[in-house]
Parts: sequence; C-alpha cells; structure tokens
Amino acid sequence: MYGFTRNYIRVSANYDPLLINEILPVYLKEINADGYVEVEESAQKMVV
Repeated sequence: MYGFTRNYIRVSANYDPLLINEILPVYLKEINADGYVEVEESAQKMVV
C-alpha cells in the first residue's frame, strides 16, 4: 500500500484491505529502493 504523510512524504506499507482509506499513526523506518519510506504501525490510537 502507498500513501503520504501529513507533510507529503511518500510511504509504503504491507497491503491490508481493511486499511484502505484509513488514517493510521505510523513510525517511519527507512527509504526503500523505490524511494518510498517504509513504515511500521504504531500501537497508539489516532485522535482526530
């Protein structure tokens, strides 16, 4: 799955159909070969 952070950093995560069109807190890990930043889900809930 691909998306953007609040300040438009391109991110990449493992595909999960339950997360489509969802906003989740994540940790930025590393830049992959495609130029996307790989992310890891945060355990915290997001308050909007």
